[in-house]
Amino acid sequence: MKKKDCEGGSSEQMTVNGSGVGLLFGVIVGVLTDNVGFWISVGLCLGAGVGSTLKGNKEPRCEGSDAEAGEKG
Repeated sequence: MKKKDCEGGSSEQMTVNGSGVGLLFGVIVGVLTDNVGFWISVGLCLGAGVGSTLKGNKEPRCEGSDAEAGEKG
């Protein structure tokens, strides 16, 4: 079985970090405005969007495919 070598794992990490920062922002603003549920959801959406935008076009590039992994040779 051929192991896939992927590059760009940090691009997914940017989205995760953005979501975390958005969650923190949402909790803080939610506590200040007494509307935590609304601000958590807004913070998560904005954070994921910003993290996704910052990663740009750095999609993971993998060598090998599932079809190649199934071949014997």
